[in-house]
Amino acid sequence: MRRFLGVEQKKRQRELLKINDYVLYDRANNTCYKWSNGDIVLFADKNEAIEDCYGNEEVVQVNDLPYELKQIIINQITK
Repeated sequence: MRRFLGVEQKKRQRELLKINDYVLYDRANNTCYKWSNGDIVLFADKNEAIEDCYGNEEVVQVNDLPYELKQIIINQITK
């Protein structure tokens, strides 16, 4: 069954897709660095993210992630 979003829900979803935080993204494995509970680690400061970056990881703004990972982050924020 298709779920129809109300106007306010659509507006909120568009706002969430404009997250300006940064993540450590492993492009080869299409994954982000996560906390031990499985939530993706979000960095407000790019320099802090760069300091924590290792191996295959690169610092990427959430807006530049693939759609599927953005959806995971949105679900994480709204839970």
